[in-house]
Amino acid sequence: MKKLIALLLAVICAFSLVACAGGGNEAKATKSMENFLNALKDLDVDGMKAAVDDPDALPESLENLDIDNIMKTIPSELSAYSEDFKGVITALYDRAKSHIAYDIKNVEENDDEFVFTVEVTMPEFNTDFQNLFTNSLDEDALMNIALDLYSSGKITPSSTQSEVMDALMPEVVKIMNDTINDIEIKTTTAEKEFVVVEEDGEWLVSVKKSDLD
Repeated sequence: MKKLIALLLAVICAFSLVACAGGGNEAKATKSMENFLNALKDLDVDGMKAAVDDPDALPESLENLDIDNIMKTIPSELSAYSEDFKGVITALYDRAKSHIAYDIKNVEENDDEFVFTVEVTMPEFNTDFQNLFTNSLDEDALMNIALDLYSSGKITPSSTQSEVMDALMPEVVKIMNDTINDIEIKTTTAEKEFVVVEEDGEWLVSVKKSDLD
């Protein structure tokens, strides 16, 4: 009887250890998944890279969420005003962040990895930027600014292109900043699948196996 009890206890203990180990791994995988998603909510590209197994393979669509990467796309003719544009873009990003959301719908263990089904809501950044520039920089608005500058004597028929730009850009940036709060932030919601794998004892989001685009 004692041997039977000891055997039963051993079996129960073994099952308990397996269950605890499995639960512990799921908790770790979930934490890594949440780390990635929270970094996405903050538009923190470095944070996303820290939560994936291959940071160098992060899709361009996510890399481009970094404001510094966006600044590199500004035409060289406007590089002198990059800091002004950076302020505008940062303000738009701050508005957009509040529209980013995620909801982990399901998690399944598949061999040595965990598959997460997540509903993700993201701003349509290309549309938002287009709306910002369209609303701020239409031809009539630019002409009115130029006429006001001419009437005030800040630019004259003899002004160089550089002088006109120096006078014009602060007014353009001001209009853009004033327009940001009026822009409707458009979003898209989609269900995505993420796979979290263990690598060297650390649970990370798999870039190759996950739907990161």
